[in-house]
Amino acid sequence: MSPLDPTERWLDAYAQAQRLAAAADHAASAALLREVLTELSWADTVPGGLAAKVHGLAGANALHLGDYTAAVAHTEQALRLCETVGDTEGAAIYTTNLELARLAEGAGRGDPASLRAIDVRRRIAEAQDLSDSGRYAVSNGVLRGLLADAAPETVRHLAKVYGLLGLNLYRLGQLDAARTHTEAALAQCRRTGDADGVRIYTANLAVIG
Repeated sequence: MSPLDPTERWLDAYAQAQRLAAAADHAASAALLREVLTELSWADTVPGGLAAKVHGLAGANALHLGDYTAAVAHTEQALRLCETVGDTEGAAIYTTNLELARLAEGAGRGDPASLRAIDVRRRIAEAQDLSDSGRYAVSNGVLRGLLADAAPETVRHLAKVYGLLGLNLYRLGQLDAARTHTEAALAQCRRTGDADGVRIYTANLAVIG
């Protein structure tokens, strides 16, 4: 990297690293970001938000490459930097990414709670895919299985489970059951302070009637 125009070079390098990551060349993206991070560590001033983005992308690359310790470390740093400058949107993104990185790290060492949490996420994603493809009853079977398991890892996803059940039931024409489950999703969001969830499920209830 040339010592001239460091800010422009860093931004260009970050954009290139994004393109490499999007093309699934995570190793090349990670190598480029290591150069940027080395220069940033020496710099007196860094463009606002750039360091967080670089660490965030470095964490995502590390996750894809199976280096879960590095994924956690980079994402923690990205989160701290966002919190320091009051970047709530970035903080929300890296909070989610950090949770995923920690789950992957735990699963890599065989931690039972991490493995269970990943399984819950997998089953919810499966239920969503089934719903998206119009297989509402099958999707509900997966979701009801999650509720029947009553696993501690399911609790933090209850709003999603109830909400998707409600949506599927609405599409199946079972309006009373749809309303009951959507109300349960709304109540869960209110308990956890999930403003986006409150907005979504309030709107869904209005459609159900």
